[in-house]
Amino acid sequence: VIALTATIMKEDREKIIRCGCDGFLPKPIDEDQLFSELMKYLPHRKNDIPSLEIKSTARLEEIREEMATLPPALIPALSAGLSNRLMKQWKHLEGSMFLDQWAAFGTEVKQWGERFEFQALIDYGQQLIDNVNHLNIVELKRILNEFPGLVEIFEPKPAIPGNSKTE
Repeated sequence: VIALTATIMKEDREKIIRCGCDGFLPKPIDEDQLFSELMKYLPHRKNDIPSLEIKSTARLEEIREEMATLPPALIPALSAGLSNRLMKQWKHLEGSMFLDQWAAFGTEVKQWGERFEFQALIDYGQQLIDNVNHLNIVELKRILNEFPGLVEIFEPKPAIPGNSKTE
């Protein structure tokens, strides 16, 4: 039992614990604090899941290097699938915490990665699935927020006049 209280005085904390509560949170509720507090009591395994950090410069470079190995004919289909199908799903689910839907989304991202033999998508999808299965909500939210950046990597860049190698 986690008590929600407007007071955070030491005496109040002690009284809450004596009354049988396992923890307490001050009002107004901070979502990250709530999930962190719940993780103290719900079974989960945070350290078993490697973090991808898609927004890190090194990871972005790895993804771009992997993308360069894809057959050029596959890139438009992969880009369209990410931008149209998966990004629409992400927008539909954004802000929700329906874990079964996020696990299904992770499975679909992973399947797209497998279809195009693109390890970054496979890893991203698996990381979503793992964090759902381990109830690691704080990390799940962080990973979900990185999806638009992952999709953006695949979007075609407009040609810049005067920046052509043939000029």
